[in-house]
Amino acid sequence: MDPTPVVWLRAARAAMVWRARPGWRAATIYLRLVGWIVRFPPDVVRFLYRHGRTWKETFGRSYLQQAGDMCVIAFTNALMPRDYYRCDIARKRNTDAFFHFVPYGLTATPVTVISAASSDGNLATIGNKWALGKKLAESGIPVPATYALVHGTSSVAPDGSKPVLPETDLLVKPAAELQGHGVSVWRFDNAAKRWSNGQQSLDVQEFFAELGRRSEKMTGGAIVQEVLRNHSDILPFAPYALSTFRVETMIDETGDPTVVICQFRTAVDPASVVDNFHAGGYMFLVDTERGCFAEGHHGRYSSEPVLMHEHPVTKAPITGETVPGLDDVLALAIEAHRLFPELPCIGWDIALSDKGPVVIEANVPPGLQPTQQVSMGGFVQTRCMELLGYHAKRWIEENEPPQSRFRVGAKRTAPGRK
Repeated sequence: MDPTPVVWLRAARAAMVWRARPGWRAATIYLRLVGWIVRFPPDVVRFLYRHGRTWKETFGRSYLQQAGDMCVIAFTNALMPRDYYRCDIARKRNTDAFFHFVPYGLTATPVTVISAASSDGNLATIGNKWALGKKLAESGIPVPATYALVHGTSSVAPDGSKPVLPETDLLVKPAAELQGHGVSVWRFDNAAKRWSNGQQSLDVQEFFAELGRRSEKMTGGAIVQEVLRNHSDILPFAPYALSTFRVETMIDETGDPTVVICQFRTAVDPASVVDNFHAGGYMFLVDTERGCFAEGHHGRYSSEPVLMHEHPVTKAPITGETVPGLDDVLALAIEAHRLFPELPCIGWDIALSDKGPVVIEANVPPGLQPTQQVSMGGFVQTRCMELLGYHAKRWIEENEPPQSRFRVGAKRTAPGRK
């Protein structure tokens, strides 16, 4: 019987970690394992104290059963106690789905290593919003209008000239940070000719000076872009900050990009300028086959283990509703991935804006924590896992010697690994 995709993925990750720590440095691997074992019992007690009562009332699992669950998933899924409470794995006890959740590192490490080995610089491009925006724009992929990159006292426009800011609302964000950190919106007062973020009111010279100060704390500097707004068709589901679809694309067995996961994020705070899950936004799975929203959840699942079916503020129904512009959003993600054919997996943030679908940014690897696997009912049985296993197997076959212990399911000429 051939190994499953998750087995190939685990084998590839183990081989990659082992390669990164050759010789005596392998001791660090064992030290980390010892640290994990030592930390595990206190973590069980700590998280059981924090969330045990809620889990008992919600899922009917006693404290002893919860402790048992955490031990099982630790040795079968490699999930820590906090992961147990971050997803609805307790709801799936005594079913095969109990084993369908995986830790973030299991997918992140192989995707990062494979991408870095074959990207020829494009992995760095994906990680820098300024560089990515220029590459996409030059290739005809719609992106937000970008006016400047500011770093300290220097600033430059995308064409290399001195930037000129339009008299309109502007969005400022770090060039190379994640999860919506450091993003701010500046509203333009046409009468006063000044930009304001609600705390400061600045003219153009003061604005550049303020951006210079802020950019020194931002990785890669500060990007200045236009402020996009949600398309009218998406407003019932996203009435506040610009909402994005996280579309994960992967290179399939034929070498073409395909959509494997699509999730929709919506802000629930009228004052928020981002929709990010880690910034309090809600995430709804998108059923791409039926073209509708599925169930959603939030980042506080540990304390409030409920699935969402409507916008928590406006009470507008979301689950089961048709997703506006979905075909265009998915097609744009595939078109963008074709510019990076050597990268096996990319997570695209695409907004259905008042100007149509627009690529906001991209991530390699895409963040897929256990919490974000809740609405998809687990991860192991998805097309994404199938393709991750495919790429992991290819990497092992191309990089591991015939006698390698990591060639799972294969006949080896000798035990062990060189």
